[in-house]
Amino acid sequence: MTHVKAAPARWGGFSLYKHPTLTICQIFPNRTTNNQPDFVMKTSVYLDDRRMPVEIVFAKKCHLEFLDHWRCSEDVEDDPHVSDSLEFCHRASKRWRYYRSLNDAAISPEQLRKKIRANPKAEIAFLLLVIAEWHEPSRILGFCFCRRTWCNHLALDFMAVHPSAAGPGERHISGVGTALISAMLRLARQLKIKTIWGEATCNSNGFYRKVFGLKGVSDYFIIKRSAMRYFLSHYKPTASRRHRKQRQQQLPLAKAA
Repeated sequence: MTHVKAAPARWGGFSLYKHPTLTICQIFPNRTTNNQPDFVMKTSVYLDDRRMPVEIVFAKKCHLEFLDHWRCSEDVEDDPHVSDSLEFCHRASKRWRYYRSLNDAAISPEQLRKKIRANPKAEIAFLLLVIAEWHEPSRILGFCFCRRTWCNHLALDFMAVHPSAAGPGERHISGVGTALISAMLRLARQLKIKTIWGEATCNSNGFYRKVFGLKGVSDYFIIKRSAMRYFLSHYKPTASRRHRKQRQQQLPLAKAA
């Protein structure tokens, strides 16, 4: 993959580069035109103890082929986290195609804003992907399917990491979920969204409780400003694991909604 040579802009710990092909999460509004490439939001995840580069992008139709080919090996197919990943992958792909058939799916932040301006009460879906060129067997390492609701809330319907990262294996990959949430929160901030809600499974409720500093999460969660601030204080994309642990010990828990 070849990037256009340009100095990176910094925002919230992310580096933003112009990219010739991918449509991605454009943090700064009004920078993209029809004659210019979009921006790639670059961050990193951990492969064992090594920091590895990834890109967070808005999904297009061409990405769905890669997502539809998520598979797992037979020795981990009974792992509940792997099962959830494959199920959520299928359901998110199917739902994104449904919203696209209604012309209610956004493939870029600018398109999302245009749809909101055209109809402030519109429900609009989008799919964020974590692209890792170094990851095999799929370069899509994770995703989250979201909907901007008619009252300008954000519904997080599905979030999953690739089965190779969700289940046990020789390689340990971490930080995919927090990278997605960080991108989602920054997009919510840009759209002036004050509430995020979603469903939690018995396998994911602990993750949401930890990253948002909530005292309790059952089969659903509601994220307000205090929980968003908690996450952004703890999970800076450039922070080391040691720094994150220190911050977790220093900051109080956010109040559950």
